[in-house]
Amino acid sequence: PWLLLLFIVPLPMNMDLQLITKMQFLASQLASWILDAFGQIHFREGVILVTETKQFFTEEACSGIRSLFSSLAAISIFGVMQNYPWWRHMFNLLQTTIWVIVGNAIRIAIVVYVADNWNEGIATGTSHEILGLVMFILIFLLSLSTDRGINAWQMSKNAVDDFDEELNTNSIAKLPQAAIGKTRLPAPVNYTFVSLFVLVTLFSFKLVYSKTLSQQPVDVSNYELLASTENELPNKIAGWQIVNFQHIARDESSLLAPESYIWTYSKNDSSAQISLDGPYPGHHRLNVCYSGIGWNTKYQDKFENSASPGLTKIKMVKSFEHGVVLYTAYDAFGELVAPPLGGIDMNRRLQELLRNIRIGIGIGNTDGKNKNYQLPISQIQLVFQGRRAISDEDEKDLETLFLESRNILLKTDRFNRQK
Repeated sequence: PWLLLLFIVPLPMNMDLQLITKMQFLASQLASWILDAFGQIHFREGVILVTETKQFFTEEACSGIRSLFSSLAAISIFGVMQNYPWWRHMFNLLQTTIWVIVGNAIRIAIVVYVADNWNEGIATGTSHEILGLVMFILIFLLSLSTDRGINAWQMSKNAVDDFDEELNTNSIAKLPQAAIGKTRLPAPVNYTFVSLFVLVTLFSFKLVYSKTLSQQPVDVSNYELLASTENELPNKIAGWQIVNFQHIARDESSLLAPESYIWTYSKNDSSAQISLDGPYPGHHRLNVCYSGIGWNTKYQDKFENSASPGLTKIKMVKSFEHGVVLYTAYDAFGELVAPPLGGIDMNRRLQELLRNIRIGIGIGNTDGKNKNYQLPISQIQLVFQGRRAISDEDEKDLETLFLESRNILLKTDRFNRQK
């Protein structure tokens, strides 16, 4: 019992701070995977989870450090009350640590999902504390259920041993009939639970492994990317007059494209930029980039039943500014690169969930990318922003500018390599 005091003593040499930092990153990564599984569009930057409209910071208190030591203390107290041997204490500490990590990642994912879609109040205040308490109770119950499972297994094994001993001594008649098999569930029930556990475990490992592979960066630095020139687009398109051209090369820390060729057009005191961005290893979600620099974004894809197929539109608002982005991705052969989920008429989150189920059972593509794309991927986009709200007529005019510019750029050598 005296060893229980270790759970209230800070770790030496600032090891508690190092543990908090590691748990913050681990919790953020696992929560990001959970959000991926349920189709929540976001990206992770260290311990910050950024959705289309909000940013969530995994604070030190949210790292799970409090749940960890509280749960370890609780399960240890339970072990002392049960007079467990040392190996049962060690097993319980290990399995409780795993449940704490899983439970805390689920808690962070719940906060991000609910706050981004329904109620922001869950991220702070009383609702946040209640969620933390509920997850702590759930974690302890999961740890306790695992301990009880081991206990039930031992009891069942002891019952079998006693039964075998009675058989060997030819004294089975002395064993009450009601006691035979009393401590064990029927074999089909046991096999069903064991099979479900094995299937869920294999599914989880397969999904995590596939998600890990899909997040491995693809090096596109070795691919030759043909440069663009100002003359590739005409001076005038759909009533818009060119006023500037520039080439921008960005460093790796930028959320925007590594390299951009930008044509600026003007019309009636308004200006819009047509840019050719890349290189990318796949379709690049520009709504995530613009969310990361402060815009509130809402987007839609036009890949089916549309007069302008292959077009992704993003509407943006920031303070007193309004903006719209139109873009499409193509590979080096000029083949259209659709978004991983594509289709305006389909529920993206449900589609992502179903895709992950297929991956988990081994029949889905591990990275969700079309293997036939010829790297690198380039994206053509139009960016327009101003102080006034953008009308439907403005959007139609901008879409005309974008589509005509896109058709011209697709005829250049950059998108017409030989297959």
